[in-house]
Amino acid sequence: MVAIWAGLAFGLSILVVPVSLPTPARSAALPSAIETGTTSFVLRVPVLYYHRISCPPPDAQLPSMYTCPARLDEQLRYLRNRGWRAITVDDLADLMAERRCPGRKRFVISFDDGYHDAYTQAAPILEALGMRGSFFVSPGRADDERFMTYGQMRDLIARGHAIGNHSLSHLNLNLQPADVLYEQVEYAQQLLESELGSRPRTFAYPYGNFNNAVVQRVRDSGFELAFTVRRGARESTDKPLLSKRIRPSPRESGSEVLARIKPYADGCPLTS
Repeated sequence: MVAIWAGLAFGLSILVVPVSLPTPARSAALPSAIETGTTSFVLRVPVLYYHRISCPPPDAQLPSMYTCPARLDEQLRYLRNRGWRAITVDDLADLMAERRCPGRKRFVISFDDGYHDAYTQAAPILEALGMRGSFFVSPGRADDERFMTYGQMRDLIARGHAIGNHSLSHLNLNLQPADVLYEQVEYAQQLLESELGSRPRTFAYPYGNFNNAVVQRVRDSGFELAFTVRRGARESTDKPLLSKRIRPSPRESGSEVLARIKPYADGCPLTS
């Protein structure tokens, strides 16, 4: 029996619930598929990341975390009309595992935290543009009405989107002891596998925070790729768990977002 620690996004509230953990679905001792090659393989596919897809209310504490739906539509429509095509984080993991280059002008659209508006607002916008997204969720918050339910996660998968792990309850993982890290990373995997039918292949660090212990825990859980908030675009077999991302500003136009990802139009450079 262990205790699940459920932290709020900006607090330290703790909920202790006795839970019997099932046996992990895959051996933690095995290296991930993209770490088994003998030489380094590098991609530079830009991975955009957003949070709330709604206009900020007047009392929003962090208005920069909100992107109005019309702005998201404008940014992504501009990219699509200039030849950019969205792939998911699972597609990106496949490319890495197979050491295969994508076509030109490929990018990933990801949404952190699993807010309900990512399901109600972001997914329909992407689908209307012929795109699919990647949604990093915290399963410990699935019963909170502000966040997506398991049923909505399953629906996204059925519609061609990808689900990634964003930890059990969005704690600052750098501050946690080993047993809590296990709960936040591995137990979250087991919950998602139980509800969704498979273990997510990718992880996004809450708040972008990580240290050696956190990265090792993520590695032990078998993730193929993990994403930071370090700026840029680089996915590599030598550091698959330290992949970079790009955060569009809610004030940026589509042309401004394009300027940020245009250097990575060739997602498979000749050199690393």
